[in-house]
Order: sequence, then structure tokens, then C-alpha cells
Amino acid sequence: MLRIVLIAITFAGCGEITDADPRLGRCATSTDEWWPLQEGNWWLYREFLFATPGGPEQADKNLVVEKAPATVFGLAGEQTGIRAWRSEPELTGWRWFTDEASVFSFRRDVRLDPSLTDPPCELGADEDVRGCEGIAPTQDRYFVPRRTRLDYSPDRVCEQSVWEETYARWTIDIGVPDEANPALCPLSTWLDGSCSATKIITVVDRWTVSSIGRSISVPAGTFDNTLCVHKENLLGEDGEVQTYCFARNVGKIYELDEGDQVECLVEYCVAGDCPPSPGGPCDPDELE
Repeated sequence: MLRIVLIAITFAGCGEITDADPRLGRCATSTDEWWPLQEGNWWLYREFLFATPGGPEQADKNLVVEKAPATVFGLAGEQTGIRAWRSEPELTGWRWFTDEASVFSFRRDVRLDPSLTDPPCELGADEDVRGCEGIAPTQDRYFVPRRTRLDYSPDRVCEQSVWEETYARWTIDIGVPDEANPALCPLSTWLDGSCSATKIITVVDRWTVSSIGRSISVPAGTFDNTLCVHKENLLGEDGEVQTYCFARNVGKIYELDEGDQVECLVEYCVAGDCPPSPGGPCDPDELE
């Protein structure tokens, strides 16, 4: 087991950098939240596609914590987590997270018509989205046992830490079955909870901590207390390589996907603190 020598942690130790075993690098303390998920928190991201002919193509993405805590229902069994609403140009719907044992992870996604910008109904913390009248989801997806977004346990917030994780992605494709798509689950069957997964895929991710405490500038501001992790899907047909950067008590501020797709934090509101965006670049070379 890797030996990590931590300096004394104080309550004001947000973003402290500590010494570590020489085989690794610097370590961050994990006394504060890397992605706070209290109800009402929200983030606005701007995505840039640099491989688009004629210049980068832009798209805005919104994420709002709708209910916290909230029950995660469905195929993977009931769990206590957080329900969020996300709105993107081509992907809109609900997403459930859990944050337990120092691991922040995805558990379920329900995808709806991307023309929706707001949740189509109000649901309580212990109500499943199947109770939302009039919705027509296109997909219900589960991550078993979980799809990690960030592992901030003490031995995984040190530069050069490397580990692998395996999970299964269960997908229910919803619609009217036909000859071309015989496996689609009818909406009425999904509503009564009788659908089985139409596709199950095993995913193996290799994680590497690429930096601790790096100063990173995005349109929402400059953040010094950062943690950047690199993820490679070892079974992915296209490689599927991403880098994610988080700022303490703010959340994800930067995402680099395959080197040609960049997502930067533009505005955010956490625990009622909604700082004005100073503006600024979203630089694809920031993490290179």
C-alpha cells in the first residue's frame, strides 16, 4: 500500500498541497468538496469543437442539481443519491449521481427530447421520473456498480497515481419496435418498469492523476486549487481519452476530449454564491 505523508490539515486547508511518497508526486488534501452537489447549485459550460471546418463550433451545456438527496430508482436497485437536470443541444434529461466513500460517480441517465430546456414536471425526492406525465424518453441508462467521475480518496489525489476500474453500462432504448429496431422497449412497458436492458457493455477505464494545484483559467475565472485527472477507456473503439479538471468547492471547470473537444466553465452558482463571470479564453492548450 502506498505510503502518503500528509501534513496537518486545518479546517481552512482548502486546496493544500502536501508531500507524498517519491514514487508519486504532490498530494491534495480531501477535506473539502471537489464538486459540491447541494440542491439548487448550477453550472454553465461552453463546449468548443476545434475539428469543425471553418472554425470552432460552440455549444452551451447546463447542469442543475434538482433534488438532493434523491432516490435512484431502476434496474440497478434503489440507492440514495442526487438528481440533476442537464440541458445540452443534443442531449437533455435527468442524471443521478452518488457521492460516497470518497467517490463521486454517475448511476443513471434518462434522456429526453433535446428541444426541452427545463424539466417537464416537478418531482419529489422519492418519486421516480416514470411518474412525470407526458414524457417520452428515448433512453434509460444505468452504470453498474457505478461510473466514476472522480475518486478523491487519499491515495488517488496524488500526482502520477494510476488505477483501473471496470463497470457495466446497461442501456434501455425506448420507442416503437420495428424491423430495423426490434429491441426497442415500448414506452408503456418502460412506464410500468418492465423493460430489460437492450444492451450491456463492459467498460474498463484507466485513471491517472495528471496534476495537483495547477492554476487554470477558464471563462468563469482563474482557479488555483485544482485537481486534474486523465481517463482512458481501454476497451473503447476510438480510444476515448478525456482529461477532467476540478476546482475545490466549485466543481468541474475544464474537460478535454480526444484533444479536439474542449468544455470550459462559464458561470456557476454554488451554495448561493454566484460570482460574475470575468470572461476569458477557453484554451485547448491549457492542459497540454
